[in-house]
Amino acid sequence: MFLGEENAEQKKQLKDDATDPKWLLRHGVLESLNEKAMSCLEIINEINKSTGGTWKPSPDSIYPLLTNLQDDSYVKELPTEKGFKRYKLTQNGKDLLVKQIKSKDKFIQDTIQEAHLKKGIQVLDFGCGPGRYVLAVSKAIGAKGKLYALDTAPLALEMVRQIVDENKLRNVKTIESDCDTGLPDEELDVALLYDAFHGFVDQKAVLSELYRVLKPKGVLSFSDIHLEEKDIISSFTRCNLFKLKSKNQLTYTFIKIEKAK
Repeated sequence: MFLGEENAEQKKQLKDDATDPKWLLRHGVLESLNEKAMSCLEIINEINKSTGGTWKPSPDSIYPLLTNLQDDSYVKELPTEKGFKRYKLTQNGKDLLVKQIKSKDKFIQDTIQEAHLKKGIQVLDFGCGPGRYVLAVSKAIGAKGKLYALDTAPLALEMVRQIVDENKLRNVKTIESDCDTGLPDEELDVALLYDAFHGFVDQKAVLSELYRVLKPKGVLSFSDIHLEEKDIISSFTRCNLFKLKSKNQLTYTFIKIEKAK
């Protein structure tokens, strides 16, 4: 196997791990239990809070997972207290969480690397959620760059602001909106649209707004684990605003279609 092929295979595995619903759920449970012992309901509420209100798993998905984690010695069930069963992370569970965090961080770095971010550019993270990419993008564009983090959920943006405050980021601004960015025409070098497009009611309006704020040679870096490739291409083809420049290991790169004058 050539080095390039091996790297591609590793990236594919990384994407499969970091975007698989079961992997994400297990990671959410381990992360929730890392601070203190919790009941099933407390775990659900903690995951909902940690994702800025964008994801609330059901008890039917949590209970079987807790059983599996117990069987694998990652979680220990504590004696029932006040009618609630609580669960505690074992040392094996803490070790697994460390590995998963490293895997998630590498996935984030590899994803934004495909957007070819440079120092001093202006970037929009559209549908940023609780700020999964904010810290990595902020560092990539440097102090002279600017990152706009847009989301419709106030709780998600509050979590972004916590990331900003904790890491003393001076180049990040939050925007609360479901579409309109409020930015000038042709202001941005890169727009990131990661794992959010499937949830938009008016996808054409979103793409129209991104087209408006991107510079003529601006780039739209796109991924959405909830959509098949044919659905992604179809959505972009219908809007007739962007064309596919490249299909990467983790993302798609779209560029603006030049309008006839």
